[in-house]
Amino acid sequence: MKAHVTEVSAFANVKGKMSDWQLENLCQQILVDYPTLTMVEFILFCARLRSGLYEDFYGSIDPMRIMKSFRKFIDDKNRDHFRKDERERQERREREYEEREKNAVTWEQYCKMNGIEGRPTLFDRPESEKKENEKPKYKEPIETILETAHWILSKKDEEYFVVYVNTFKLKYDCTPEEFIEENEAKKT
Repeated sequence: MKAHVTEVSAFANVKGKMSDWQLENLCQQILVDYPTLTMVEFILFCARLRSGLYEDFYGSIDPMRIMKSFRKFIDDKNRDHFRKDERERQERREREYEEREKNAVTWEQYCKMNGIEGRPTLFDRPESEKKENEKPKYKEPIETILETAHWILSKKDEEYFVVYVNTFKLKYDCTPEEFIEENEAKKT
């Protein structure tokens, strides 16, 4: 570690070099603060420090600036690991999805494979049950709404015509003309 820090010091070409005591304590402090650090990671840090990625040194090499730079390096390293892990998770999810798509079977195929042909799905309901549980679309009978729609259209020349139409649209989610067109076609 000392040799690599000395190389950084020589590379920076500053007047004030670190003393042996500062160099020794800097290396010890790094090892104490980052006990899982590998030598390869430390060499990468020194290379990035020499490339000017973290700190500039003016006049002298400062151990505290190197420690600040090292914290930035560790943050970058953690971000890189997180990105790598996230990319691997995404690739694994995509492979699993492709595998599921490749091996997927329909409900009918599943029933046939398991000897339970003709079994309804969870989403199938008998027609009688569907009609009983379905709510009517409108509270009033359609004939009454049709009469209202015709009445509104007969009031085209009155000043409140727009209010009538807007009220109808709010209540029935369509204009009187649309309602008449849709429901009179059903009658015939």
